[in-house]
Amino acid sequence: MPANSPDFDKFYVEKIEPILPRLKQAQGKGRAWRAATVGAMCVTVLYGIGVYTNPSFGDGWVIFFLVCMVLVGFYQSVHNNDAYTDAHKTLVITEVINYVAPGVVFKPYKNVSSKAF
Repeated sequence: MPANSPDFDKFYVEKIEPILPRLKQAQGKGRAWRAATVGAMCVTVLYGIGVYTNPSFGDGWVIFFLVCMVLVGFYQSVHNNDAYTDAHKTLVITEVINYVAPGVVFKPYKNVSSKAF
């Protein structure tokens, strides 16, 4: 069955389009955390340079706090990116496989690991 058939267009409108807002929301969370992490990294580097060039500029607690912010941001951005990927696998790809080959069992977390893929 060709992908540009009217049946596929109907399938896309009925099954895939309702899922897309949820996926975009998950993707947006990942992007927001990534932007916050990059911002925290920039502030940390600039503050570190300031402390290095002028020791009276601040103390180590601020650097510690900023590094913790970067680590939390990195964890959250990776976590949200994984959530987006998982949602895409379980929602969109499962629907497409069920449309193309009904009866085929798709297990998104079996067989090929994400690193190997």
